[in-house]
Amino acid sequence: MSYKERVIFFCVGDSSKVFKRFGANPWNLLRDYAYQSIMLAIADEPLSISEIASKVSLNEAEVSKRLSNLMSCGLVRKINDQFATTIPVISDFKAGILKSLLRSTINHIKSRVIRELPIVRDSFHKTPISKHFSWNDLAHIIVGAFLMDFAFLSCVESLMVREGLFFEWSPEQIIIPFFGLEIGPNQENFGVNSQVLDGCGISIIHATFVNRPLEIFHEIIREDLKQAIVSICSGEFVGEVPKRLLELELIRRKNGYVLNIPLLKNKDKDILTEAVLEASHRVAEAAISKYNIIRKAFRDLSYNMWISGIGDFVEMILHFIMALVIKELSSEGHLPRIPERPKMNWGIWLWEKPWTLSLSKIYAHLLLEIEEIMDKWGTSKDAKSSLARSKDLFSIGKQGEALRMLKEILDAYKMIQATRGFLTNNINRSF
Repeated sequence: MSYKERVIFFCVGDSSKVFKRFGANPWNLLRDYAYQSIMLAIADEPLSISEIASKVSLNEAEVSKRLSNLMSCGLVRKINDQFATTIPVISDFKAGILKSLLRSTINHIKSRVIRELPIVRDSFHKTPISKHFSWNDLAHIIVGAFLMDFAFLSCVESLMVREGLFFEWSPEQIIIPFFGLEIGPNQENFGVNSQVLDGCGISIIHATFVNRPLEIFHEIIREDLKQAIVSICSGEFVGEVPKRLLELELIRRKNGYVLNIPLLKNKDKDILTEAVLEASHRVAEAAISKYNIIRKAFRDLSYNMWISGIGDFVEMILHFIMALVIKELSSEGHLPRIPERPKMNWGIWLWEKPWTLSLSKIYAHLLLEIEEIMDKWGTSKDAKSSLARSKDLFSIGKQGEALRMLKEILDAYKMIQATRGFLTNNINRSF
């Protein structure tokens, strides 16, 4: 992602797929402030070259040259004598409108999360890690990251396939959703960055309403700090610890050095994942029940007039909703308050490999959803073969590979829906 100046650009999922979608690496352009300014200038509506030039500190020739580069990268397209983004770029002005358009959806999802909190909290108190960390220490990790980011988004994806909602996406959006946000007082964002280390993993919650630079995450995974963290986790650290780990408050002195942030072991993950998945599925059902409001917001903000497919917008809205739900749960006392000036270690946790939640529990949950989708939408010989192969891999302990195969099946259904919807919409437009 880019934090240069006023706009942040996000891809959701595997960032290596951006080249496949755009035919080029869009970050090469979008790190440059001049290109960001142009994308922001046409965020609310398509404009002519002269209109764009009046909004940015470039002359018309410079604007024209940069527009050509943006078009070659698939980020901008020409409509008559005007230029429009191919992805939604949510200006701070439109972010303010979004809050009012999504008010009922946010309230509906928030009330569902509140109903699920006691179940998730009870599961936490059954974990070994609860003997060392309180609910207040981990509440934002469990609810914000596990329930609302990892599990909720995954469940929404499966439910959308079940309901046939990917017919409204473009095939390019299926490859990887991509959107931009203007930084401003009306803007919200929530997400989690994760990195697997040699003997464990590390994640950090990030959000625009937390006054802390995301660069801390990249610093933590510096080679010297990474190796020290892994050694401390295994109890094998010898010698002087890097001072930066102490400054970041990731470790503390106690008969040597010990972690100052939670480390989720497999037993913790098994207990938490089951409760989180059940809760997130019900929260996702609540979100899908309000999908028409997301559709309406896409139309009300006029993106449907120049952007093909709703997919990038949907992904952005889901993150926007997550951020507001977490923010309001905190301000209303359902979750601990988000500190205005958090410690450097706020919202950071470690996990044992292979992942921060239990892959076996995730697999079992997704398998049921895939089988439900197959029952509703039919199946092919290839899909049946892939499903059988996935089950075989899981039975011999290759959980990660088995889960990836299930996700490939899900992606295939998404692409079928998107391609058929794209063709149907184009046929309809031609008459």
